[in-house]
Amino acid sequence: MKAKSIWVMGIGASHSGSVCLLKNGKIFCAIQEERLSRVKRDRIQLAVPSLAFEYCLQAAKIKSSDLSLIVASVQGPMVAANENPAQNLQLARAFSEGRLLRITHHYAHAVSAYCTSGFRDSLIAVVDGMGSPMGDLSASERACIIGKAQGGEIVSAYLGSALSVKPIRKWMTAEDFLMPPARGTSMCRFRSWGGVFESVSQQIFDDRDAAGKVMGLAAFGQVKFTAEQFYDFSRGALSFRDEVPGQFHLSTPWPGHQKLYSDLAASAQNALESGIIEILKYLKKYTRSDNLAYAGGVALNTCVNQKIAESGLFKKIHVIPAAEDSGVSLGAAFHGYRELKGKFPSYALVSDQLGRAYSASETRLTIQRYRGWVSCTRSTPIRVAHLLASGKTVGWFSGRSELGPRALGGRSILADPRNPRTKAKLNLLVKNREAFRPFAPVLMAGTELDWFEKKPNFNLSRFMLGVEKFKPQVQSKVPAVVHHDGTGRLQSLSAQACPDLHKVLKSFARLTGIPILVNTSLNVAGEPLVETPEDALRTFLLSELDSCVLNGFLVRKKISRAEISKKSITIDAKLVASSLQTTWQVHTPWGKSVGIVAPHLEKILLLIETRNKMRPRAQAVNAATLILKLKRDPRVTWFELIELWNRRLIRFD
Repeated sequence: MKAKSIWVMGIGASHSGSVCLLKNGKIFCAIQEERLSRVKRDRIQLAVPSLAFEYCLQAAKIKSSDLSLIVASVQGPMVAANENPAQNLQLARAFSEGRLLRITHHYAHAVSAYCTSGFRDSLIAVVDGMGSPMGDLSASERACIIGKAQGGEIVSAYLGSALSVKPIRKWMTAEDFLMPPARGTSMCRFRSWGGVFESVSQQIFDDRDAAGKVMGLAAFGQVKFTAEQFYDFSRGALSFRDEVPGQFHLSTPWPGHQKLYSDLAASAQNALESGIIEILKYLKKYTRSDNLAYAGGVALNTCVNQKIAESGLFKKIHVIPAAEDSGVSLGAAFHGYRELKGKFPSYALVSDQLGRAYSASETRLTIQRYRGWVSCTRSTPIRVAHLLASGKTVGWFSGRSELGPRALGGRSILADPRNPRTKAKLNLLVKNREAFRPFAPVLMAGTELDWFEKKPNFNLSRFMLGVEKFKPQVQSKVPAVVHHDGTGRLQSLSAQACPDLHKVLKSFARLTGIPILVNTSLNVAGEPLVETPEDALRTFLLSELDSCVLNGFLVRKKISRAEISKKSITIDAKLVASSLQTTWQVHTPWGKSVGIVAPHLEKILLLIETRNKMRPRAQAVNAATLILKLKRDPRVTWFELIELWNRRLIRFD
């Protein structure tokens, strides 16, 4: 008789919330909430039903009653009302039956990094904005706190083995990790490494969540503020200083004050690199292991990762590709498996494509629904390679979606790296983002030494988590992927990790002699990476992408983006307007999604509602007429209308 499968569900209850489903200790699927709700960095709360939870059950064709155990990692206080699983129909039964456990945030990060590393033993480091509060920590975690034992965790270290992930050192902050500016200043004060970059990001871009922009901008600046002006680390004690925030009295964001802001970005990057290396040197004294597993939002900083690799502190380094909060669901699930079986599963993660697969028939049906908008033929690697070599930009949707913020071959935009105009075209016409933002090269594994000054650390390069210097003599061959400082955030792609994209790379290399392509995420600014074939088609139609490959189908536009504005809009959701906000509820394949539309989008909805005297049922309005009205207020743009479409609030017929 066949043994019954062991299903374990892990939930990351945090911003960038996610759900992971294990089958017999192996990842069956994992997905971020934002990919389904289309709200970037969407939070999962245990008291509220999650689309990602239902997505995973549907993918496995099981019911919640089939789950042996559910484990949730909660970022904030577990006792918070919005984290009460008894209020959630998805979780209430498991909670009452004792099949739901809750674990702390940094511990879940640590388990996620260790269990995907393939290491037998490891030092594990977790660095982010802020994790769990003091009140939720276990006795063993409290015992290893350095400094004040209050507030929330900001840096944690563990020792990992098959039997346990044991805490050894932990740093806390007694205040919020991001503090309001001091009187008369404009820059937020910080109390963690994640807080440093959120503060700098807020000052430069008026956006707390633009840490990636800060890292990219750093290459254009010089270190004006020393590392010691940001933080102090002595005798194991970590503290942060207000000296740098105290020097800013500016209210104008980028592109204002470009020299000063570039120098601030470079200074913050330098301080982070210095600080993380100091902490790791300190922690190395407490382990005999030559391995490092690394997680937390700060672990996405590829320049820091490169410094760690070059430091010689460790022989092997593993950074989980879903290093930020989308990865904690993996740690929660792995902890659940250990609770049931007595030890952690451990294997080297080869691919980060952990979402469910979409069949050819599902993809074909989606394309047919848009047949008035697009034409479709069969795709081949050589056909795609010819399109790219001729200067076309191609949306790439193949197999499963990635977990985390990086496009690694499942949901990508591809382009020719040889054309120096490619970078500007993608930034300005496709991605709608700042011109200084760099693009990553994806290249065939095994060809790295032909292009870079030294062989990259494969554990970093296979997930686009490190940077390397291009050889000077080849930089002019691939200008679209060479950053201002001569580096590239490369992805070494093996046939095993992503066979379809590898075939395209191979065909492009035969055609051009260049085994490299531009690889960036399939989305536009402010939008999560796409998840479904329909999400991909929407992004394709509402951007300046030339073509799109959907699971082997090559799709081209029949009409331009300008012509799209002549189409009629249908309101799919029942909208409830108030003077402060517009709430919406929309049905998805994974359940109802409820959220709040930002004030600038509310203007669009109120205008549609007024024009149609809207009833609860769907009504239509001509997009061209609407846009003419919106032009009276320049703060409301066509791309904000696109955002409503991407959130499945409206559709174009």
